[in-house]
Amino acid sequence: MRRLLILVSALFLAACASSPEPGGRELDGTRLGGEWTDSRMAGYSAHALTALGRVHASGRHVPRDRATAERLFEAAFAKRASYASEIAWFFEKRFKDRQSALRWYEKGAVADDWFSLFMLGFIHAEGLYGIRDPEKAITYYRRAIALGYPHISTSIAQMYFFGKGVRRDYDEALK
Repeated sequence: MRRLLILVSALFLAACASSPEPGGRELDGTRLGGEWTDSRMAGYSAHALTALGRVHASGRHVPRDRATAERLFEAAFAKRASYASEIAWFFEKRFKDRQSALRWYEKGAVADDWFSLFMLGFIHAEGLYGIRDPEKAITYYRRAIALGYPHISTSIAQMYFFGKGVRRDYDEALK
């Protein structure tokens, strides 16, 4: 019964991790373990590699192996930089590993991932992780806005309107 449950779970994971990207291979639910070489990872989509990284990091259906998870996450990031924020969120929420989450948000920001930029702005604006730098927050928010996400301007407006870390300035809040 336990083996059947594991097999059904692995097949479900494979179905969930099927590639939304053209040319990417679906995740093979029967071969989650083993060594993940560069050539083995090359055929999988960023989505599938991220799912596999989560499997190895959490120890679901395979022995927990953070080093393998990191390699899978790096491969996913190399294929699609927008996965950095998803990987960061995983480390933050699942493992409460804020340093790894911050590292992934920063990697995403370097690659111009708008959500990573937004999260770094939020972290600096709210003083999360013991980091409080309102000017840096505004810089991250402005970079995300420049990438085509104008709704983030409300975060800057709130900082100026309520004086959160910056001087209260209603004119600046309305810009």
